[in-house]
Amino acid sequence: MDSSIQLYSHPVLHISNCVTVQLNERNYLLWKTQFESFLSGQSLLGFVNGAIKPPPVANTLTHIDGLTTEVPNPDYQAWLRSDQVVRAWLLGSLSEDILREVVHTTTTQDVWTTLALHFNKVSSSRLFELQRKLQVIEKLDKSMDDYLKEIKRICEQLTSIGSPVSEKMKIFAALHGLGIDYEPIKTSIEGSMDLEPQPTFESIIPRLTGFADRLTSYNTGMEVSPHMAFYANYSGKGRGSFNGKPGGNQGKGGQFSTKGRGFPQQITSGSSSPGSYNTENRIMCQICGKPGHPALKCWHRFNNSYQYEELPAALTAMRITDVTDHNGNLWVGDSGATAHITSSHQNLQQSQPY
Repeated sequence: MDSSIQLYSHPVLHISNCVTVQLNERNYLLWKTQFESFLSGQSLLGFVNGAIKPPPVANTLTHIDGLTTEVPNPDYQAWLRSDQVVRAWLLGSLSEDILREVVHTTTTQDVWTTLALHFNKVSSSRLFELQRKLQVIEKLDKSMDDYLKEIKRICEQLTSIGSPVSEKMKIFAALHGLGIDYEPIKTSIEGSMDLEPQPTFESIIPRLTGFADRLTSYNTGMEVSPHMAFYANYSGKGRGSFNGKPGGNQGKGGQFSTKGRGFPQQITSGSSSPGSYNTENRIMCQICGKPGHPALKCWHRFNNSYQYEELPAALTAMRITDVTDHNGNLWVGDSGATAHITSSHQNLQQSQPY
């Protein structure tokens, strides 16, 4: 042999570094792939698929006088030792529930065949159940990664029982389970289904996850906690503050104004030039509903028993704050506001300067 040619020596592999998953009811294909790769690299795959047949248990020895005797076959003992090593590897990678299925086996091939029969049961009920899961699966509150992984697991189980799912059906199943927020990306992917080459399920995964990430970034920070309130420290000076003086809703000058964003404005009929109208006549009292005075000047502002005869039922329902439920919690009327303001932060459990 040419001295320049160096024979390749197989590296010493430990099974824990090659078979990293423990077999359970959901990961048979992944476990099988890792084990076949490891055994093939060690030239031991024949023990599980039956390619390495066991030699005879005993050899027949013929004596000079013509008598024959049975002696143990050393080749069988070597085969059995290797077979039991591979069987121990298989048993060590099984979960407790799966281990109960193979306790009666004696050889490596028995273990492998029993597992294949257990996970590849081609029955109408199992086929129908997996196909139904693929048709009704929805994303809902799951992350996009978990949602797509669940679809892949179902398709792998269908493949293992001899009913593989086409790439087009995988894509349609993934798009069908998405909500209305994903209509733009669904329309885009569906439009590319008739193009050549056709997209695969793996090729649309980055598009779906990227779109989901953008939706998440758009929604971040837009929701307001229902328990959040704002604390306004009134100094009595400057724009927007209220000093309690008569006519204190004129805008600037240290007085409170209802003009601007967030306040409904009174609209009067008829035409008039700026400065020619009477501000007092445009004011509508929020307590009694009569024009000409604000709520702070209303005679009924301290009368808790007063109710305006045409007061809407929604406002009347706000007088239930003295009612408690069976847990002792007060009933609070829903004003529809997303945030509230109080003059003292001591009234709040959680406050933020506003």
